[in-house]
Amino acid sequence: MLDLSLSHYGVLMLREHPEETLPAALPQGFSFCGWEPGMEREWAALMARTQMMESREKGLAYFREEFLAHPEDLSGNMLLVRSPEGEIAGTASLWTGNHFGEPRYRIHWVAVDSRYEGRGIGKAMLARLCAQWEGLHFPKPLYLATQTWSWQAVGLYARFGFRPYLGPQPPNWKTQRPDASFAEENRTAWELIAGKLEHTNFKQYLAAFSKEGSA
Repeated sequence: MLDLSLSHYGVLMLREHPEETLPAALPQGFSFCGWEPGMEREWAALMARTQMMESREKGLAYFREEFLAHPEDLSGNMLLVRSPEGEIAGTASLWTGNHFGEPRYRIHWVAVDSRYEGRGIGKAMLARLCAQWEGLHFPKPLYLATQTWSWQAVGLYARFGFRPYLGPQPPNWKTQRPDASFAEENRTAWELIAGKLEHTNFKQYLAAFSKEGSA
């Protein structure tokens, strides 16, 4: 669920310690299914229900531009979860991104229908995708892009070894405000998230970040 009460900032997280993967299974009655042609409409409807997209139409347009540009990767890299009633209850993908100026794998578009939140669906999807990524033996860290509005999900990502990215501005990352530096905006975003989660690790990272004086 998105927390729209916070100022909106995007953030990046890196996963450099694969041993932190948590075992997780779907709740009884739920099942994984791979993407098949035509399921983009169900994906778009889920994005609209979770407020990840403004509407089904925009979700569908995004799917066609982002995912159908590489249909050969969809069946193996997009996860969907069906509820006992046959509805799409969640989705997440292992997809390539270019935020760092080169192709890297990322966890992309994690969403769980609010009716099924709190049942471990997100955890089960992350466990499966992280294990899939580990099998690829890709030399660069797995990453994800998220936002302050998704601070509750950030707590879950941290349990899988994802940590705040506090390095220099990636080549293909834009700040929210054109008058703000990446360092300033990134620190503000993580302070908001750490304050919500009261996460000791995040606070330690931010303290070290301040001492080093780097972004």
